[in-house]
Amino acid sequence: MSTCVLAIANQKGGVGKTTTSVNLSACLAAMGRRVLLVDLDAQANATSGVGLEKTEGGSVYRPLMGEGTLEERVKETAFANLSVLPSEFDLCGAEVELARADDYLNRLRVALAPLRASGRFDLIVIDSTQSFLRMSGRRTPLEVGGQVRFCSEVGVSDSGLHMSTEPLI
Repeated sequence: MSTCVLAIANQKGGVGKTTTSVNLSACLAAMGRRVLLVDLDAQANATSGVGLEKTEGGSVYRPLMGEGTLEERVKETAFANLSVLPSEFDLCGAEVELARADDYLNRLRVALAPLRASGRFDLIVIDSTQSFLRMSGRRTPLEVGGQVRFCSEVGVSDSGLHMSTEPLI
């Protein structure tokens, strides 16, 4: 089974993106799925929500700028099957710097590709910010060159994760 990527995104702040990301990740991990939670918010609430502290230089910022890899940034949590790519304050500058970078819309997708191909995770859940969504208009950095669907309803039961989806574009 290939690794599925689910980005929790909305153009507004304060609508529960982080709460949804953390709780969905924790529930799926508790059900035995190997989950990677990617915290793209400089406030690092998803990082602290799974019990980790901000670590200077530990976010996805440098790998998105072409320095190092995401694999070396993955941190284990106290929860079985749940890992995190933590965030910290350095992501504040990412929006400005990424918008100036070549091929900026593909940076996150390309940086995640080795983790997806590794088979280490069943699901990658991205806690996105409204700025990453605004950076490319309606499109998120994962959409370019990939199949992305808008998730209109998510349910978790003993038999697994159930999502009702519709095409985004």
